[in-house]
Order: sequence, then C-alpha cells, then structure tokens
Amino acid sequence: MSQFTLHQDNNEGTVDVKVGDKITIDLQESPTGYRWDIDEAGKAIVRFEGTSFAGSEGSGVGGAGRRTFTFSAVKKGSDTISLKHWRSWEGESSVNKRFTVKIKVRT
Repeated sequence: MSQFTLHQDNNEGTVDVKVGDKITIDLQESPTGYRWDIDEAGKAIVRFEGTSFAGSEGSGVGGAGRRTFTFSAVKKGSDTISLKHWRSWEGESSVNKRFTVKIKVRT
C-alpha cells in the first residue's frame, strides 16, 4: 500500500494508484471564511476517509493553514474527486476556486 499526497499543482491532473492506496489532498486555506469542501467524490472506486485542518505556526485561532482530505482506492476503475473553496452559507455563487483530479485505480 502506498500513500500519494496531492497539492494545488496537481489540479486538473490524473493520478494512477492501486487498490488499497491512500490519497491525500493538501490545500492552503485562509482565514477569510472560505473553506475547502467536497463537491464530488465517489463512484465506489475511491472512498472518502476524512478531513483535517492544521493551522500555520503562529497564525492563531481563525488563522491560515492547510486542509487535508484523505481518500482510499477501494476497487479498480476511474473516479474523479472535485473540491470547492467556498462559503457554504452563501451557496454555490461563493465558489472562488476548484480542485479536480482524476483517479485511475488498478489492481
């Protein structure tokens, strides 16, 4: 089992993994009220495992940091993970960034 960590420069790319591999997406998040959230993930090929936030050193409460999403490849096939950077209480019109990556899972 391998671990793949993706960043902003992987946006709109493709990643080849094997069943059982872990995929993490690590993106910068700022204290403007905008948060990264899942827009689309999963056709039973890639399973969402969880998300976490780590503040930047010295940023304090409400400061900038990194949002990390963790997924696992569960069966052979292709899937797309789409994330959006938005203010959920303002709805879709607040989306100001997107991150999309195609995941190809092989055995």
